Amino acid sequence: MTTSYKTLSASLNGNVLSATFHAPPINLIGPEAVRDLVGLLEELSQPALPAWWSSTARIPNSSSPTST
Repeated sequence: MTTSYKTLSASLNGNVLSATFHAPPINLIGPEAVRDLVGLLEELSQPALPAWWSSTARIPNSSSPTST
């Protein structure tokens, strides 16, 4: 990967690219995230780049009940 993005990080492991959103507090897809995704897709559309998988960062949910 040659480009850095504000709202996501990408890492290459073999032939798999993993992308993780970093757009707190709830990872909404706003204008910056759309620009970053378009940039990533343009970079991925270049020849000889691997397949990719995306995920979102895990954010603890303080309102969820805890088990006892």
